[in-house]
Amino acid sequence: MKCSTKHYRVREWAAGASLACAAFVAQCSSTESSHGAAARSGAADGDASIAAWNVVYGVLQSPRCMNCHPAGDVPLQGDDSHAHAQYVQRGHDGSGLFAMRCATCHQNQNVEGVHLPPGAPGWRLPAADMPLVFEGRSAGDLCRQLKDPKRNGGRSPEQLFEHIAKDPLVLWGWNPGVGRAPVATSHDELVNAMRTWIDGGCGCPEK
Repeated sequence: MKCSTKHYRVREWAAGASLACAAFVAQCSSTESSHGAAARSGAADGDASIAAWNVVYGVLQSPRCMNCHPAGDVPLQGDDSHAHAQYVQRGHDGSGLFAMRCATCHQNQNVEGVHLPPGAPGWRLPAADMPLVFEGRSAGDLCRQLKDPKRNGGRSPEQLFEHIAKDPLVLWGWNPGVGRAPVATSHDELVNAMRTWIDGGCGCPEK
């Protein structure tokens, strides 16, 4: 009788242990499934973010943007992005040097007529200590530069978004005046792409 009771208790313990083990395995599977779904969602967001960045990058490589973000200290001009005439220089604050200050010719609006100075509020290059170069940058390099506050003028992603969405100097790219091609991508498309890039984690292509 004692032996039967002992065997019963052993079987009872084994059954309990099996149930506990099964519950543990089920919990782990559920956790793994949840983590897997999150990983897949994160990967999808990352892919969408990189795809959106490629739209943004295309705009930043437009002459309307790149001409004021040159690799050197001479601004570029024209749809072919040639060096600015009169040997204009960036200057320490991005607004030119001596009598060749940007505001000498560039007003708050375009001067009407072919080959006459374009204009928008705040017309200048980035300052010399934060040149924010677009010219010659690959998609990956420019992406990493733009999201790095140490290299983007100390801006957060949301501040970058506000700049792209509302700054009159940016908006000028779609109203550049006679004889200049506007940015090919619509401003609405750029803003939507910028939003997707940021919301997806500011994903960058490798190259």
